[in-house]
Amino acid sequence: MTKKIKKKHGGMSAKLYANDAELPHRQKKMSEVIKEYAKPLLYEVETIEQQKQVLEIAIFCWNVSLLSDDERAKAVEKLVNADKSPKHEAVEMFTSMISRKLNEFHDINRKTMAYEITENENGGLSLNVAYSIAS
Repeated sequence: MTKKIKKKHGGMSAKLYANDAELPHRQKKMSEVIKEYAKPLLYEVETIEQQKQVLEIAIFCWNVSLLSDDERAKAVEKLVNADKSPKHEAVEMFTSMISRKLNEFHDINRKTMAYEITENENGGLSLNVAYSIAS
């Protein structure tokens, strides 16, 4: 039995790329990019549920990194105020991940518009991402 989690981000209309064969030129799959981006957080968790949460946080941070500086600060502040963990730790985690995107993945400007996390029968996770090219 597989479990699926579906999330959608934003209400804007944009050309979505649900599969990398549709890309104007071949690039690394966005699901693989997100997994690579999330590695520092994935190393800190043990359970499948925690891994799912880390992937969701990574997707959020990735998309926030594509905003202007002011919008980015507001988004982090809003999320931290809603988060139950200590604020210092949450701010540090979000800013660290946003900084990671800006420094190590600066050449990839794809925004996640929707995603699906599927738990495989063997206990692993599969990530499918629909994205648009950020402007």
